Amino acid sequence: MTKPYKKFHQIKHPHKNSALTALLDQLKTLDHLNKQWQSIVNNEQLIAHTRPVSQQNNRLVIAVDSPAWASKLHYQSSDLLAQWRQQINPALSGIDVMVTATPFKDSIADIASPSRALSPLSLENISALTQLAKSVSNPQLKKALSDFVATASQHRKSGIGA
Repeated sequence: MTKPYKKFHQIKHPHKNSALTALLDQLKTLDHLNKQWQSIVNNEQLIAHTRPVSQQNNRLVIAVDSPAWASKLHYQSSDLLAQWRQQINPALSGIDVMVTATPFKDSIADIASPSRALSPLSLENISALTQLAKSVSNPQLKKALSDFVATASQHRKSGIGA
């Protein structure tokens, strides 16, 4: 059986047991969960307004960007749960829906604005994140990582957070 994150595993972690390593591992998990979600949902509008955020204790947690989409997801949750059980995890006991305060279209670069306190990333971490952004298949995650790298590089050059 091949590893589902072949590209992620090719990234050399700058520091074992670092925060970046933990972040890379979490991104791998979320990217895999997102691919599974998209294959089950098969509805572009619903995919655009929902994000899987975790699968713990046999519960799948899905974030939605508005109460209206939460209602639509609740309406479809029993069908989605049945499909998830059949195709991915027979032990899944339910789907939990949470409404987020921020629309999904916001990028990491918007969150990491100069008005927020930032520590400059090392060049090694910027390089690792650049490699990660190139290897991610999810277009929104790829754009968010690329935006974050650009912002981090700009902040490093201008001395913000130093």
